[in-house]
Amino acid sequence: MIELRNCIIGNFKSLDKFKLDFSKFICLIGLNSAGKSTILLAIDFISQQMKGDITWWLKERNWEAKELKSQLTKNRLMMISVGFTYHQEFYVWTFGFNTISLKCTDEEIRYIPNLNNIDK
Repeated sequence: MIELRNCIIGNFKSLDKFKLDFSKFICLIGLNSAGKSTILLAIDFISQQMKGDITWWLKERNWEAKELKSQLTKNRLMMISVGFTYHQEFYVWTFGFNTISLKCTDEEIRYIPNLNNIDK
């Protein structure tokens, strides 16, 4: 069984260096325009990246790729990291996504042998 532990989102819309720790129950509370929907969109984007069809995902929302990029930084590369356990072992999946080419530029899954090293 796979259990999501956390994700770190960099350069996605209004999120940069944003960390979300997953638990059995997550409640997003905040004022209008605080970023609640953006967090959900980022999670949806991550799931679509796993499927590999970002073009369709953008088309369904009537978006352009440039709308994904954060306006907080000039960097065109999104960096996303997802920590998860699989059979009680901890792994981190990290990928970079270029908003110009609409492609994953690099991807890595690392095994972390000691759960105390989750944030490293």
